[in-house]
Amino acid sequence: MVLRAGGFGLPVAALLCAAVLAHASVAEGWTKARIQAAGAEIDLHADGSAAVLLTMQLNILAGYLSQLEIEGLDPDLQLDPRRPAGLTSEQGRLYLPRVKAEQGKPLRLYFPSRRAAPFRGIYRIELYYRTRLVPRS
Repeated sequence: MVLRAGGFGLPVAALLCAAVLAHASVAEGWTKARIQAAGAEIDLHADGSAAVLLTMQLNILAGYLSQLEIEGLDPDLQLDPRRPAGLTSEQGRLYLPRVKAEQGKPLRLYFPSRRAAPFRGIYRIELYYRTRLVPRS
């Protein structure tokens, strides 16, 4: 079952998107960027786990993006190693950030060098992960 954020009866997806929009922040400095939209597709499993595709539209208005922190995600999230996080430009260029996920801290996407970082433009961010929505009994 795949749920798409924005549909009726999807409180989990709606809360997830609201948390991302409310708490995503870019690194301080001369970079000016905005998260313009966020969405989630959630594949629920009978055992209470879920596979999540979190998407965001990021507009970098000036400078280079060195990092993006996303708060409010599931504390037990496990990144999908087969589907690395990525930012895709409108021209189709893929940027692969490093990802740091520590329990109790915002998820951090970062680029170790300016040369590898996305710059001015609009990007689609995709982040795949697994989580448990219903605790095990």
